[in-house]
Amino acid sequence: METLEIGKEATYRRLRGEVPFTFQEISLIATRLRLSLDQLIGNYSKTAALFNINVIHTDNAMEEYENTLMRYINYLSMVKEDPEGYVIHILNTVPYTMYSTFKYLSRFRICRWLHQTEQLNIRKGLGSMEIPLFIIEL
Repeated sequence: METLEIGKEATYRRLRGEVPFTFQEISLIATRLRLSLDQLIGNYSKTAALFNINVIHTDNAMEEYENTLMRYINYLSMVKEDPEGYVIHILNTVPYTMYSTFKYLSRFRICRWLHQTEQLNIRKGLGSMEIPLFIIEL
């Protein structure tokens, strides 16, 4: 009820199956419970396309950025090891592999990440921002 901001009777109608959940309602529930939509509808398959909407809630944005990069690196390593594996990305940003070797593009992306996680703490400009060593090493 709280997550969907609906009344008790509307909630019960959905739980009894009298009223179907909308896609927006399912997305809100999945986000709140930290579930993938594939897992929620029971449609997980290693041979199917996966859709991953990463919602980040953290107190340490740089650590989460590192974790995200590690997942990306591990993912690409697994695909590289599979002789029949290939990747198709549909993105709304430039992928890490294309900007990581450029210092200012990397700073910009980290700055954007910090802004999105509401932990932006840069007052002197992008040029003064230091990229942590563990990120550079990745």
